[in-house]
Amino acid sequence: MSALRLGLLQFHPVVGDIQGNRDRIAAMLQEAAGRGAELAICGELALCGYPPQSLIVDEGMLREAQHALESLADGLPPGLVALIGAPHPTSDLRGVQNAAAVLTRGQVAGWADKQHLPTYAAFDEGRYFVPAHHSFVAELPEARVGVMICADLWEPEPSAACAAAGVDLLVALNASPYSPGMQRRREATTIARALEHTVPVAYVNLVGGQDGLVFDGGSHLTDHAGAVVARGPALEEAVVICDVDLSWSRRSARSEPHRRASQRPAPGPVHVLPVQTGADPRVTPSTDARPADGVAPWPGPEDHRWRAVRTALTDFTAGLRIDRVLVGLDGTLGAGLTALAAAEALGHERVVLVDALPESVAPDDDRRAWTAAVVAAGGWPSAVGAAGPDDGMPIALPLVHVAAPDPGAEPGDHSADALPLEQVVPDEDPAVRLIASRTTLLGLELAADAHEALLLSSADRTMRALGGGWPHELAGGFAPIGDLTRGWLVRIARWIGDREDGALVAPESVLAHAAETIGGPDPLHEPCATLDRVVEGYIDANHPTEVIVEREGLPTEMVLALADRIDRAELRRRSQPIAPRMSGRALSDDRRIPVVWRRGWP
Repeated sequence: MSALRLGLLQFHPVVGDIQGNRDRIAAMLQEAAGRGAELAICGELALCGYPPQSLIVDEGMLREAQHALESLADGLPPGLVALIGAPHPTSDLRGVQNAAAVLTRGQVAGWADKQHLPTYAAFDEGRYFVPAHHSFVAELPEARVGVMICADLWEPEPSAACAAAGVDLLVALNASPYSPGMQRRREATTIARALEHTVPVAYVNLVGGQDGLVFDGGSHLTDHAGAVVARGPALEEAVVICDVDLSWSRRSARSEPHRRASQRPAPGPVHVLPVQTGADPRVTPSTDARPADGVAPWPGPEDHRWRAVRTALTDFTAGLRIDRVLVGLDGTLGAGLTALAAAEALGHERVVLVDALPESVAPDDDRRAWTAAVVAAGGWPSAVGAAGPDDGMPIALPLVHVAAPDPGAEPGDHSADALPLEQVVPDEDPAVRLIASRTTLLGLELAADAHEALLLSSADRTMRALGGGWPHELAGGFAPIGDLTRGWLVRIARWIGDREDGALVAPESVLAHAAETIGGPDPLHEPCATLDRVVEGYIDANHPTEVIVEREGLPTEMVLALADRIDRAELRRRSQPIAPRMSGRALSDDRRIPVVWRRGWP
């Protein structure tokens, strides 16, 4: 069998950290070479990180990236060719292309530039990059390899042009962030291309959190018959070694040169670059005898989302060199899950908990039981008291109580103790609760400053979309669960309770309250399953309100009122913290509407 061994380098680049990314790539190249790889492939813009946004026009970063590529080429093991995602200045130096550098030992042999620049959802590449107008084929001694970058794979023309040039393998460098069902769509696309052209397709993705994006890996190899024969893990760095059977693609090129030709687009121009590996044919490289990797299992929907939340939190704090985070435990489901995610991601010793439950909550209230269960499951000491900045113990909230005179005091007795306002006016009064939330927020911010910690928001997607939530829930520097709907929070909480360790089981009353109520000064008491369907239809699917009414069987007045709330909440969302993308269309990042506008149509 004629075979080519690939190394798919799946790792987490930090945007702008050229030297750090170069060192990580160099180590993975050595590992791939040690296991016999002949072609190693990184993800899209792996050298500078993705998305670089306006940093991409910084001449200093472009120079450093070029030096890093030269350094990688100088240290490249003999016999290995590497495709490294990197920025490529245009020949006239007036623009930059999103590209893959072709490295052989001692030189940058050439460039494969991206043709299709997406400008939708989380992508804005058309603003920063110059598109290429030809496909690219690297002619290695062992095989002809068609090189594409991310969106080029999703469009039919680039792969058709490469196939017309007689390639034995298609490879795609990607920066594909997590969204529900995305791995199925990735693999469906590689399968389609493999079957269209009867060639294997290698897909390489990034991993790790970057601002509001989470790249979840899933690098894989699809063979000529459309079977996924190797896959990297989700949300973990890995060097995935896989063997490509070249005999089938060559046999197909001889026997079926234009299979389904009538369904293919006309091939465009192709640049073919002869590539020499620089290996000494007299020297047999020493390689690891381990076999190629298999197909890693893919996590279920709750597990995947939960791991993505933890990854986003880990990489956000690491990238900003934040040592501690702070969470206010107010008895809600969102606050408890935020605290648990932080403990699992960072370790409980780096998470400061604050007891933010109102004093009016009874000792036997399930909200206190939920808070105590979170503390125990996260590994914090159970006692609540004064905590030093390094011990991560839960601390009592230094509340500034809004007080009213004690109605039982004698008239004119100004020395009588004042009572917290919530003891004078029922705490379900929205005005009182708003004041209490603002004072709670003040206490959380004071505690965060005292402990030099980042305050985490416990707001969720349903709350943020509909303009709900109390001030102390919405504020902070990062919202780990901010793009998960309330329905998914309930599902994840139940999944956590069913895990083998069984460390945390949410009380049914807490789950029921989360599923039925969106709190805040303007609360909603519709079932959250209904609210989530409207949010997903109006935001994710971009359906008109009349379509939502028809599909969901909901009253027109309700859908119109909820759509109006979503639109009016845009200004409020603009002031809220970054939330990692967990949905098909993230709030404010993917769905961009003006703050000031007026609907002039039904």
